[in-house]
Order: sequence, then C-alpha cells, then structure tokens
Amino acid sequence: MVSDEKIRFIFQILNDVDRKVKVFERLNANTLLHIYIIAVDKIARGHDLASRLISKSIECVAQEEFNIHGAYAEATNVYSLNCFKKQKFNIFDELIYTDYDSKRLVDLTDPMYDRCYLVGRNF
Repeated sequence: MVSDEKIRFIFQILNDVDRKVKVFERLNANTLLHIYIIAVDKIARGHDLASRLISKSIECVAQEEFNIHGAYAEATNVYSLNCFKKQKFNIFDELIYTDYDSKRLVDLTDPMYDRCYLVGRNF
C-alpha cells in the first residue's frame, strides 16, 4: 500500500512539471483534457492498451458538444511517453527526477525512467 505522503509527493512532481509551461497558451485553448494518470497492470502490458485508452479519451471529448480542442499530460517514463507520441502528443518540457530531489529520487537514473515529460496536442 502506498502512503498518503508518497501519493502527495508524486502529485507534487506532476504539478511542478506543469508550472514552467503555460499549456493553455501553448495550445491556444480555453479548455483542455488533462490526462492525469493512466495505469495498465503488468500482466496486460504489451498490448497497446495505454495508447488505446488515450485515443478513446480523446475521441470522447473531441466531440463538438464538449468544446475541448486539446489535451495535455505528464508522461512519467519513456514507455508512457511513447504511448502519447503514438497519439501525436508533443513534448513541451521535462523534469529530471534527480534534479528535482536528489535524495529522495536518487535511484531513478535508468534513462527509461529518469524523467517526467509534459506533453500536449490539439485535436
């Protein structure tokens, strides 16, 4: 079980990666879909489920009645980033975990897991 403090820390990282870039201005939009967390169980990975979830989310909100014309997200590793790239998201910024907190995140040095990317796209 993950402690409340660890979850708050994770959410703080996600919020901090958003702070440097004005996503709404960058995408020239008043409303955006924020894809906050997508998780696929280990036994179901490798079947493109995350990318399909992203695609379906976009399909649902891209309808005219919602008046949402773009989306953004935080990709917390390269695998997640690749799912967003498949859906035509662009990288706006990145946060290197050890630069963010060199004590608490000291073990996150594998290039596949060492940073969080801010990504976005228009529909």
